[in-house]
Amino acid sequence: MKKLLYLLCIFLLSSTLWSQQQSQEEALEIKGHNIGVMLGNSLGYGLTYRYWPDRLGVQLTFSPSIDYGNQGFIVGGSFFYTIQGGKITQLFFYTGGQYAFNYYQNDFWFYDESTETNFDYSIGAGPGLEIRIINHIAMDFLFGYSYSPADMTVNFSFDTGIFYRY
Repeated sequence: MKKLLYLLCIFLLSSTLWSQQQSQEEALEIKGHNIGVMLGNSLGYGLTYRYWPDRLGVQLTFSPSIDYGNQGFIVGGSFFYTIQGGKITQLFFYTGGQYAFNYYQNDFWFYDESTETNFDYSIGAGPGLEIRIINHIAMDFLFGYSYSPADMTVNFSFDTGIFYRY
């Protein structure tokens, strides 16, 4: 009877330890959520949240700006499609844009008090490369073209970002 009780205790303890080990390994697995900072003229700049679980991904970028007499924000959104992925690098195609809103107020003593509102947007597309620096840190380099209707030009654009993947 004692041997049966010892075997039962050993079995219960080992199965508990084994299940805890599996949950720690699953915790290290990256699920597709990213948070970071993006800088660029086609996808926006500021704090970024990205969800990229498999081949398709989506990203939102937001940056407020408040200065004396000036207020505004920039919102960017983009879509990603993985062309080829590996453990360290990932090649992808992106398309997206940014929308900028600025509210200017001239209230200096030598000017009349006047306000001006400015709306601007740009769209961009091109290839990108993601390099995973360590387990949860990745850096993106996006090369492409952007179009801005305010300038009515198509320009080469370079965007970069650093993300914490969880």
